[in-house]
Amino acid sequence: MQASVSIWVGSVTAAVALAAARCVTFAGGLPAAGGPIYGATRTAGLVGDLVPVDVIGSALIESADVVTAGGPVMVAADGRVLDKAGATTTVGRALTGAAAAGTLCEVLLFQTA
Repeated sequence: MQASVSIWVGSVTAAVALAAARCVTFAGGLPAAGGPIYGATRTAGLVGDLVPVDVIGSALIESADVVTAGGPVMVAADGRVLDKAGATTTVGRALTGAAAAGTLCEVLLFQTA
């Protein structure tokens, strides 16, 4: 079982249905691909639900593709993370890697929003 170290857990009111272990915006929606994030959901939620979000510390986030341990990550449009490419916002540093999409990886979150 993987663990994470959350220093501060905030919350958002879900503006869309949210899956657990996905990046979200402060407004409770999914971020734009390569854009900034508020944090990562700890649980799933339906529209209008109050959803806990890891904001400071590390979080378990589902991978959208390969994630290299120790490398910078960016967010995909579905809230999952992948290795950073191009001039995108770095949302964190992968503390554990992922060989394929759908794998949980621990990410040290960077404040971007």
